[in-house]
Formats: sequence, C-alpha cells, structure tokens
Amino acid sequence: MTLDDFVAAGWREHGADAAGVMRRLPEGLALVETAPQVDALARLIMHVAGEHLGEWRAGIALLERLAGLGAGDPDGAAARAITVLRVCAGDAVPAAASVSERVRVAAPAAAALVGQGRLADAASLYEEAVALAPGLADSDPGVRALAVTSNNLACALEDKTARTADERALMLRAAAVARTAWARAGSWLHVERAEYRLAMSHLAAGEGAAALEHARRCLAIVDDNGGDPEERRYAEEAVQAAEAALAKGV
Repeated sequence: MTLDDFVAAGWREHGADAAGVMRRLPEGLALVETAPQVDALARLIMHVAGEHLGEWRAGIALLERLAGLGAGDPDGAAARAITVLRVCAGDAVPAAASVSERVRVAAPAAAALVGQGRLADAASLYEEAVALAPGLADSDPGVRALAVTSNNLACALEDKTARTADERALMLRAAAVARTAWARAGSWLHVERAEYRLAMSHLAAGEGAAALEHARRCLAIVDDNGGDPEERRYAEEAVQAAEAALAKGV
C-alpha cells in the first residue's frame, strides 16, 4: 500500500471508526517518502486525534515521530499540527509566530475543540483567527486555511441533529467567513460553493429567506461562469429546499 492509499482510506473510514483509524495511523509512518506525504499524513493525524477523539497527547507523540522521519517538511506541516494539538491541550497560540502561522494554528484548533464540545474555547480561538486574517495578503496560505476550516466547521455544525443557540451562531458565522475568505483565496467555484454552504447553514438555522437568497446567488454564479451542469444541479436543489422551507413558514 502507498501512503496516498493509506491516507485516502483513513479519510474514508474515520467518520465511522475514528478509533480504528487512530490505531492504524502509526503504520503510515513507514510509508512516508516525500515532503508532500508528510503534509498529507499530518493533516489526517491532526484531524482524527484532535477533532474526532480529543487525544491531544497521543496525536502530538505521533506527529513528533512523523516530524523526525527526515522526509523533509518545508511548509512545517507536522510542526504546525503539533502546535494545533498543543493549543487544544491548553497552550496559547504562540505569540512570536507570524500572523499567517497564528491563523493556520488557531482556525484548525477551533475546529478540533468544536468536535470535542468545547464551544466557548473554540469560538474564542476562531475569532482570533478571523481577526488576524485581514492583515494577510490574499495569496497567503493562512487565508485559504481559514476558508477551508470555516467551510468544514459550518458543515460539521449543520450535520448535528440539534444545535444550541451558540452552535447555531458559530455555524452561521463560519459559513459567512468562508464566503469572505474564498472570495480572496479561491476561484468562482469556491465562491459559488461557499454560497451553497451559506444556504445550507441558514436552512439548518431555520432561516428560509436568507437560505433562498444565498441559494439564488449560488445559482447566479454558476450561470455567470458557464452553467456547469453538476454545479447547477446542487444550486437548483438548494433553491428548491429553501423555497420548500419558506412554504412551510420557516
């Protein structure tokens, strides 16, 4: 098995069996050969050990082994993932780090803490990342990291069968931040999908009118950029779902 296959299997299986994937993660160390593979495995370890299991120390230990393999890690993915889990375990975001690094640590740490039900801590870290992002160039990887994390955070909160008022607020906040960040860091496709995410988040929040507004924006972006059939299908489904919600008085 290649490392790419190993990581793909981990992402595919972790939702149903995070503990099982965690037990197998050490096997991936022997498969790492290149720097991009360090990044790929580090992200999987951070997500499973952090967001799904809250096993901060076990994740840090595994990431330290990954960082010591000598495969190279020019972007510092393993070291950054270690810092993320240390922040989750109680450390502060390193003040001496660059603004970009602080965003790239605070945002995923917030997502991990939401996964463990620590919403107040998560919201504080998330707002720290959001407040720092305007100081970055659009091309900075911190902007893209905030966009990705915000989208995933909104999606995770949408998937809950029930949400507290604070969870609802964070879901809508994350969806809105994702839209802003993708407008800076992505293509029209990212922006269109961010509008879709906003529509779905507002639907989950019981706000049919706002959901319809964003669904229509999503559809308009698709049509303005060639009308890709698959993207248009999702946009149309979002419009229909919002219209159905409004018809029910939502």
